[in-house]
Amino acid sequence: MSILQLLRSPLLRLPLVISVVMQLSQQLSGINAVFYYSTPLFESSGLTYQTASYATIGVGAIMVIMTFVSIPLMDRAGRRILHLVGLCGMFVFSICLTVTMALQHLVPWFNYVSVGCALTYVVFFAIGPGSIPWLIMAELFSQGPRPAAMSIAVLVNWSANFVVGLGFPPMQEGLGEYSFIPFTVLLALFCLFTFKFVPETKK
Repeated sequence: MSILQLLRSPLLRLPLVISVVMQLSQQLSGINAVFYYSTPLFESSGLTYQTASYATIGVGAIMVIMTFVSIPLMDRAGRRILHLVGLCGMFVFSICLTVTMALQHLVPWFNYVSVGCALTYVVFFAIGPGSIPWLIMAELFSQGPRPAAMSIAVLVNWSANFVVGLGFPPMQEGLGEYSFIPFTVLLALFCLFTFKFVPETKK
């Protein structure tokens, strides 16, 4: 099946929309703002460059460890619930990250709490949005339309990745310590969409 045929198919429209939104929930969750700009982000929270660099290494290490942890959970807990837990956890800790960064001038040790919030944020990403969108999408489509659906998903995923990578620095400059609020709003919308529309594909 071609991409055009897939786009024209009424039966495959909802699975395609779900797949696209799942990919957007991965990239517009704000995770790449942490991955790409973690060191300056941690520096802006009051840490020294050396401490911020160690925190950045911690982000990568936690991502690797939690990815291995999430693999057996996919079949035990199910894809939908893991994605929902991951998004909701990211939503909560994006709020915590914003609050601790905004109040760090009043409470000096909040700069270390903000690092903890960022690391926990990464943990929840690895549990759900880091891998689940690809797995659910592959299970939503049969072998025929799957390649076309994957092509659209990859396009959407990397386009959103590009937008976040390019747009976060000016957003951070403009919003300062409140730069994660747009991601918080998007995470809330993705949580609602997942709860209402995303099916459990585990067999």
